[in-house]
Amino acid sequence: MRSIILLSVIFLSSCSSLQSVYYNANTQRQFATSQSYIETIAKETGLESNRIIILKEEAFNNIAADIVKDGLSTYYGIVYNSEIISANELNIKSCQGQIVQLYHAIPDASGRFSKSGITSFRYFDTLHFNPEKKTLILLYSYKLGGVAKAKILPVIDELKKDLDFEYYVISLDNSDIAK
Repeated sequence: MRSIILLSVIFLSSCSSLQSVYYNANTQRQFATSQSYIETIAKETGLESNRIIILKEEAFNNIAADIVKDGLSTYYGIVYNSEIISANELNIKSCQGQIVQLYHAIPDASGRFSKSGITSFRYFDTLHFNPEKKTLILLYSYKLGGVAKAKILPVIDELKKDLDFEYYVISLDNSDIAK
């Protein structure tokens, strides 16, 4: 009995917690090219390959600093009419229900939220935002395993019913893609 308890304590306190094992998190992979990364992630997640974005190093470093500063994890924000409303506006920044509510509140209640001009985010220069649509910007890393898919895919499935919906998924896996 003591050995079972000891093994349980060791297992639960190790880096491979139950959640990490269950969601296949903290895995380590290398990708030979950006294209192989995009194809693999699209195949494994069901995300559209043309919506998966790998930023160049300087842009990646800048967005990473903003993600850390704002404590963001899965959702970055929503772009509409050349302005972005950050997921930082949410009470719980990784809550699926809150990001969906924020999406539906735009444009009617957008005056309640802080907005910034999208042009002030230089790392989005290469992305095309349709001013007629609401574009959800998501953050993704394969290292989060099923956790990321469980938080991203249901939101996309819910919002793609709206004809004004678009999305981009910003990869956070740059260090695992060969240059």
